[in-house]
Amino acid sequence: MAIQPSGKKTKDLIYRTARNQFYEKGYKKTTLKSISEASGENTALVSYYFKSKMNLALEVFNEYMAAVKVVSMYLLEKLTLNDDLMFVTAVEFRIQARNLQTSPEFLRFYNELNETGFFLKEQFVSVGFFENINRRYHLHLSKDEIMAVAVTNYAISASLQSAKAKGLIDCSNDFMVRATYKHFADLLGFDTTFTQSVLEESKKAFEKTQIWIGKDFHVEYKDIEA
Repeated sequence: MAIQPSGKKTKDLIYRTARNQFYEKGYKKTTLKSISEASGENTALVSYYFKSKMNLALEVFNEYMAAVKVVSMYLLEKLTLNDDLMFVTAVEFRIQARNLQTSPEFLRFYNELNETGFFLKEQFVSVGFFENINRRYHLHLSKDEIMAVAVTNYAISASLQSAKAKGLIDCSNDFMVRATYKHFADLLGFDTTFTQSVLEESKKAFEKTQIWIGKDFHVEYKDIEA
């Protein structure tokens, strides 16, 4: 059944309120009750439209990731750089690392979601992404091998970010990107020379882009003159 206009308005209000609360308070301190009170809608409606706090977080994170991908592709096209999937991925890795460093609100949201096992539960291990690479480069990996690469990539990235947030390590974003990227590229069987070349090219491209996270996780950017 389609949501009526008044229902869509209510759902949008609840979503915007939840996104603002995740931004201002983090995932842990945000509750369905606090979203209900801030939006002026009852808790039953919040549950009706989104089922759970985790589902709301999923939508917020999906919106952010989609916006980063759209903006990064737009800017890379303006720079007339290659659209090779591994190259674009390396640039997006760098953008994500910078956003985690420069937005304390996003860092808190990401780390608190990570602690809940959110990224595994919601398949943010990016199985679809690795399946795409498998097809694009004719790697002939099995389903189980793709899943293993995806989970390993997530585990390394999340562990490094968690360790850095807790002060257990102090290394540059470039090092963290290289460590994560090299590992999954090696697992996929890419040549070391190719991987190194992609990392160097992506760094040059990344340094020409300005993409950051504004209030309520809105993705903002500085345009590039054609």
